[in-house]
Amino acid sequence: MNSSPEKSFMDKVLENLKKAWDTILPTLEYIKKAVLYYLKKYPSMLVYIKDYIPGMQEGKNISREIRLTAETEMPEVDYNDDGWQITLPDCCVVSGEQTDNPWISEEKTVENYFLPIMIPSALAILSIFFSLLFFELLILPFGILAGMIIGYMNRKFETVHIKYRKSDQFRERKFPQLRIFGNELIIRVGHRSVRQKFFKTGYEPVHESSVTPNPTRENKSFSQEKPEEKQVSDNTEPPRSIPLHEGDDPDETES
Repeated sequence: MNSSPEKSFMDKVLENLKKAWDTILPTLEYIKKAVLYYLKKYPSMLVYIKDYIPGMQEGKNISREIRLTAETEMPEVDYNDDGWQITLPDCCVVSGEQTDNPWISEEKTVENYFLPIMIPSALAILSIFFSLLFFELLILPFGILAGMIIGYMNRKFETVHIKYRKSDQFRERKFPQLRIFGNELIIRVGHRSVRQKFFKTGYEPVHESSVTPNPTRENKSFSQEKPEEKQVSDNTEPPRSIPLHEGDDPDETES
């Protein structure tokens, strides 16, 4: 007689525990996905982080990168509700040489890593500050975990429509390569001449902040230079073949 109420009570306890577990399980699964996401994407995110740390960028890669923003005003660039529309120069995207191959039109989905990187970084810094302020080291791992979860929740993907040409001998080369960080689209091509043609320049631009003009050297070269030597220098054609450079391939886009 007394076992029936006890059994009924235990059944209710087990039923409530099962409901609680069924409620918690999706949350745990979501946390697991967030952690695995950062473990998988860490190498790709490191490429983006290097872009904004002075001295860590590789010059050979920078000279082959076309960087655009939504405010860029060029006939070859458009940004609207459908995403990016980009037309690269009328040459091989890998070598920069002319080719009669037909235009290739691609639609790619590129992940924007801005929030997945910035949110965990900000919460990690705050966690370090509060853990030192309150002498409680447990704040740090919880803060980092919270940043990873919130960053995972704020993933964003953008569509890029891009047109380019590619020579037959370079069909297997993985160019163009696309990255998006915030409002900036980064297109890496196979040769710096493609970048020069895109911006319609005859020289390789560099970051102004990293260049210090040398007036003494400029004045000296101007005063000592003969007109004949200057004319020869101006008419000298660049070499027709320039070795290609390979950089680190960013991760393939995920839809």
